[in-house]
Amino acid sequence: MKATLLVDRWDASRGGQEGYLAALGGELARRGVALRVLCREGTGRGSGTSVETLVPPGGGAPGERRFLAAAARRLEAREGPVLATRLVAFATHVQLHGGLFADALEAERESMEGMRRALFGLGTALNGRRRLLLRCERETLAGACPQIMVWTEAQRSRLRDLGVPDGTIRVAPPGVDLDLFSPDPHGFRPDPAREFLFLAHNPRLKGLRSAFRALAVARRRGLAARLSVVGRVPRDAWRRVAARLGVAEAVSFEGPLSPGGVVRKLRASTGLLHPTFLDPCSLACLEAAACGVPVITTRRNGAVERLGPAGAALVVDDPTDTEGLARAMEEVASPARHAELREAALGLRPSVGARRHLEDVVDWLGVG
Repeated sequence: MKATLLVDRWDASRGGQEGYLAALGGELARRGVALRVLCREGTGRGSGTSVETLVPPGGGAPGERRFLAAAARRLEAREGPVLATRLVAFATHVQLHGGLFADALEAERESMEGMRRALFGLGTALNGRRRLLLRCERETLAGACPQIMVWTEAQRSRLRDLGVPDGTIRVAPPGVDLDLFSPDPHGFRPDPAREFLFLAHNPRLKGLRSAFRALAVARRRGLAARLSVVGRVPRDAWRRVAARLGVAEAVSFEGPLSPGGVVRKLRASTGLLHPTFLDPCSLACLEAAACGVPVITTRRNGAVERLGPAGAALVVDDPTDTEGLARAMEEVASPARHAELREAALGLRPSVGARRHLEDVVDWLGVG
C-alpha cells in the first residue's frame, strides 16, 4: 500500500505541522504503508518515506503553478490516497492545518497595525501567488470536495457555512507525544523571575506584539515577569518592538530549539503565553498542557475546545486585549491559581496523546 503527501516543505526535524507530518509518516511506515512526499523543498528521509522535490521554492504565482502542474503529472497513475495540507482539486484527502487560506489572510491583516494594515488588501490584490491560492481554494470548495479533516467543531461549522457537505468533513483533534511532552518528574519549582514562554514560528500572527504589551502592563503593576521567545523569529526586528514597548530587558530570544529543548523550556516556565490571531489548534498549547504548564490564549485558538472546559487555560476573546492578557499573567503567577491550572492540565493529559489521533487518520485515509 502506498500514500502520497503534497506539501510545500518537508523537514522531519522541525516541530509544528512538519513535525506532525513526520509523525504521521512514521505511523504509516509502522503499518507497512510507503509514503511518497511531493514538495518544493525537503530535507530528511525516514524509514518507508521517499521525498521528491519537484520545483525550486519561490517564483511567485508562476512557481506555484509549476509546482501544482508537476504534482498533478506525478499523480496521473495514482496509487493510494493523496493527502494535501491545503485545498487542491486533485487531492483525495485534505488536512486544514492552517485553516482556510482566506481566513488566514484576514487574521494576518488583523495582526498588523498602521499603514501595513491599511495597505494589506492592496498588497494581496497585487500578489499573484496569493490570488492563485485563493482561487484554488474557492474552486475546490465549489466543486467535488475531497475528504477534509479538521481539528475542531468550529472548523467543521465554518466549512458547513460554506456549503461543504457534512459527510466529507471529519473532526479529529490532534495530539502530542506524551513520552516526550511530560511534566518535570521533580515537580514544578517556582522561579521568582516568573518566566513566561512564547513558542511560535509566525510571531506576528501568533500575537508576539500583544504578548509584549501584556508583559509591559503586568510589569508596571509589579509582576516580576519575563518572556522567553522560542522559534524562528527575526530577532533584531522584534528586539526593536520590545524596546519601543519598554520590555527589552525582560525579553530573551532563544531561537528554534530541538523538541527536547522545548520540553525543558516548558517545564521551567510559569505559563505559555499564546495570544494568537488564528490557530486552528495550537500544538504548542497541547504540548504545554501535557507538561502541566498553564496556558494563556485566545478564542481564536481551536485548542480552547479542549483546554477551556478542562480548566487548563485562561482565555481572552481578543488578542489585542492587553489588559485581559496582563490579568491572566498575574493570575497564572499566583501560586494557588497556578497549582489549580497545573492540576487541570495534567488531568487533561491522557486525552491529548497522539496515538489515538494517528490511528484515526490512518483509518480516514483508508490504509489501515
